[in-house]
Amino acid sequence: MKPLRLYRRISCSDGSEQRGFDKHCSDKFDSDEAAESVAVPVNPFATKFWLAGVLEYRFTDGESAGTLLEKIRQHRICQIVGPKGSGKSTLIQTLRHCCGDSVCFLDGFEQLPFYRRFGYRLGWIRCVLCVHRPLWGIPVLYRTVPDFTVFRQLVSELYPQSRFDAETLRRVFSGSGGNFRTAFFELYDILIKPY
Repeated sequence: MKPLRLYRRISCSDGSEQRGFDKHCSDKFDSDEAAESVAVPVNPFATKFWLAGVLEYRFTDGESAGTLLEKIRQHRICQIVGPKGSGKSTLIQTLRHCCGDSVCFLDGFEQLPFYRRFGYRLGWIRCVLCVHRPLWGIPVLYRTVPDFTVFRQLVSELYPQSRFDAETLRRVFSGSGGNFRTAFFELYDILIKPY
């Protein structure tokens, strides 16, 4: 596979953004050669393109952010459960955009000291916990599950001209144990390898 040859987005004088350099952005540079001399290859699987909050969470089971918000209003405290890299942080960011400051979202709840975890479990404030294993006595709001179909959608969204075949993507996804983060790191490495 050939190494990646994409270029960063350029802001044009008309307020639009273009990927690469075309006629719409010609006013930014004296010549096409000058434009190409400042081009910097970017990898669509760099962390900044898929970090939590950049992409919307993809629901596969008929749920939506609206139905989860209704469930949050019914409980003082609830939890989002799922393995590492399955989209828990992305889901929290998606919900945070809908809720604003009315709900406290705690990503990495298991890493808090005991006394802080105890205080949140008392339900003094409305909060949603993000955990890897279900906590006893707290209702489960949603379970994130790694899904190969969602992974393929994300790859085609991040890298529209992708020439990855389904077998390669399946190998990367299963090799990561269903961890989207690890799979994207693997795709990043595949794209920067020289041919």
